[in-house]
Amino acid sequence: MNTCTQKLLGVSFGLLALGTTQAADTLAPQQIADLWMSKTMVGKTAEGEPLTVRFNTDGSAEIHVGKLQDTGHWRLSDTGYCLTWTHLRGGKERCLTAQRDGESYQTFIDGKLSAQFRPE
Repeated sequence: MNTCTQKLLGVSFGLLALGTTQAADTLAPQQIADLWMSKTMVGKTAEGEPLTVRFNTDGSAEIHVGKLQDTGHWRLSDTGYCLTWTHLRGGKERCLTAQRDGESYQTFIDGKLSAQFRPE
């Protein structure tokens, strides 16, 4: 293999490596707070229902899913964040992880996609 071919292969592998860093990145709990707090997020649930959610600085949260509305509380966890809605999910706390994919975010419960949204 000549030097020119080796350089081209090196550049190609370098570009491939850069491309993989563009994929979804898991967010640390503090990143979630920094990126989402006091912002309204819009998107859809894994089932395709329209979604609007807001995470307030006092730990309160608001959600609109399809035609349903609810309020509740959120907190950071060791691996992401947890939500407790007044009515949704029977009022039980559920903890989620989050990934950033460009300008959008994906949330997961037990490894399954829960929602995808972006800041409004």
